[in-house]
Amino acid sequence: MNKLLLQKIEELTLYVIELKKENLDQQKQLDQLKKNNQQ
Repeated sequence: MNKLLLQKIEELTLYVIELKKENLDQQKQLDQLKKNNQQ
């Protein structure tokens, strides 16, 4: 039980890290679009 729980926590942690990376990439794109739009 504990082993399974730890495995699931690890999977979710890695998933959250990936989401964070995607979010940062999207934020960079948004910032670039805003910058381009102001010109």
